[in-house]
Amino acid sequence: MLRHLQRVATTVCGPTISKRSITSRGFKNAEDAKTTQELVDAGLKIARINFSHATYEEAELRTVNFMSFDSFPTDDNYSLGTVNLRAARGVHGAHGSEFNLRSVLLDTQGPEIRGGSFADGNKVTLTKGDAITITTDERFKKNSTKELLYVTYAKLAETVSTGSTILLDDGLISLTVESIENGQVHCRVENTEVLGNRKGVNLPGLVVDLPALTEKDKQDVEFGIKHDM
Repeated sequence: MLRHLQRVATTVCGPTISKRSITSRGFKNAEDAKTTQELVDAGLKIARINFSHATYEEAELRTVNFMSFDSFPTDDNYSLGTVNLRAARGVHGAHGSEFNLRSVLLDTQGPEIRGGSFADGNKVTLTKGDAITITTDERFKKNSTKELLYVTYAKLAETVSTGSTILLDDGLISLTVESIENGQVHCRVENTEVLGNRKGVNLPGLVVDLPALTEKDKQDVEFGIKHDM
């Protein structure tokens, strides 16, 4: 894959400055020196950071690492095969003498609904026919289970009704609302699938009361401006 990108970058760029760019949608491995260097060498110009998941610390570190990669120290202490950039913060050097046309794309979270994190690991299996309760109680934000799932939409119980469909993980898992009680939405699982942490939640056919630009988005944009994204 990287070799292919490198051939494409060489063909497109040639000896002059290219008007085309290679963009990376996922930049989760940006703390690994070897991976980041290979991506840069292959012609990566724009790194997308997803603020639905990345913390400010992670975003800042990934931005600094990506933008400063022209070369990496070659001494024994910082072998590309072993260095993790979180541990090696600041050792990768400043901008090189070549034109640095790379940039970082800030992908705001936007008006979305997400599920919580699971207490016993990164994933749970939801089985067809099982009961699951959806809650907006933040005590379960990081302690969800296969029987009790936190979601970020505070008005969920006001929005859905008996028979409504709730989709998890961009439609991978379907739930049917069976009852609503004391702000808790009790559902039946319609198909067996694995659900991971903080997956998207959709309410098809229902009007969702969320702002086009959230307070989190505003804070993230301010962070991006501060860090030249």
